[in-house]
Amino acid sequence: GDTEEIVKLAELVLACAVLCEHKDKYIRAILSLDQTSKESLMYLTQQALQLLHDDASCESSSERFCADGASEAMTEEEERTEEREEERKREEERRGQGEGYE
Repeated sequence: GDTEEIVKLAELVLACAVLCEHKDKYIRAILSLDQTSKESLMYLTQQALQLLHDDASCESSSERFCADGASEAMTEEEERTEEREEERKREEERRGQGEGYE
């Protein structure tokens, strides 16, 4: 029904966002969301990318490379975001420890 078509459209829009020239901007935006939203959008995006990858119209290796690259870029950006968050927490802990000695 309509809901299924809306989900398909959302998947395609997400796929376009992570395949476009400005994909880093959109991937960062997705990764800045709360965990549930982020996981949902990443799942939908991966579904769409998989469909593009498997689609007979996606025969060229460059198109498959783009779809694979977008998934890889999302994973890499998520890892960088996690690393920045861990570094921020370590910095806060260092500051908190330093406050006791002043």
